[in-house]
Amino acid sequence: MKKHLFFVPMLALLVMVSCGDKTQEQVKNFAVDFVAAVQAGNKSEVTKMYPSAADVDEFSSDLKIDSIQIKEDNMTGGYQVLLGNGKSFVVTGNDKESFKIVCSHGLFSFSNEQMTFAQAIGWIKKNMDDQELLKAFSDTTVYDFLFDKTVDQLKKSVTTEVNWEKSDIKGFTDVKSTIVSQVTNNGSHTIKGEDYNVSIWSNMADPVLVKGKDIAPKETIYLSARLPAEGAARQMYYSALKFNISGMPKREVVSRYYEVKGGEYEEFLKTK
Repeated sequence: MKKHLFFVPMLALLVMVSCGDKTQEQVKNFAVDFVAAVQAGNKSEVTKMYPSAADVDEFSSDLKIDSIQIKEDNMTGGYQVLLGNGKSFVVTGNDKESFKIVCSHGLFSFSNEQMTFAQAIGWIKKNMDDQELLKAFSDTTVYDFLFDKTVDQLKKSVTTEVNWEKSDIKGFTDVKSTIVSQVTNNGSHTIKGEDYNVSIWSNMADPVLVKGKDIAPKETIYLSARLPAEGAARQMYYSALKFNISGMPKREVVSRYYEVKGGEYEEFLKTK
């Protein structure tokens, strides 16, 4: 009699294990089908399997199914699917018809540049899941805040002045003077020539606009303009730099030139 009592719970345990193994196998098949749908660009099927990803335009391109691992997820009562390389997702439901992906890590595609920048300013944290990242990046007003700071930084880090030693100032002749302006980049980003111009003028001649040239960090370059030679009176010469970034997307300007200090996102939140 005691033997029969012993075998009853053992049999129940074996049934439970068998059911668990069967469900995990179904989850694995579901995961394989999901990765295949992503790789095929089948958005309707992807959205059906992962409803919260309906607004995602791009998924990671290196999802692999050759080393899938399935583990129980205590938080949801579902299953965690590990794809390797830090990519995973959680599946809930009882069978193939009811399976749904409820959260993920590393499935949505965000550029390394965007992620690095966002972490540096405190916009995102390393442990955020894909949905949290998507929500964070949907609020792009942070770029409005950082754009003004970027402009202020550029005005301070990129300077120009007339270089008298390199200039060739003529007098009492039809030959024009060559006035040289030196432009120095004290920042840590290369300044693209297309993003600025330099005006060179005198108190007796209108400004001549000179197109910019790329300037590496900590580099000084020289730009010149031809102005009328001096007559009886000595002229004063000037140069000024103007950035051509007002028509650029603010996000592009910030990404290209902002000097990260740290803590910017917290500072931004205080302004909202």
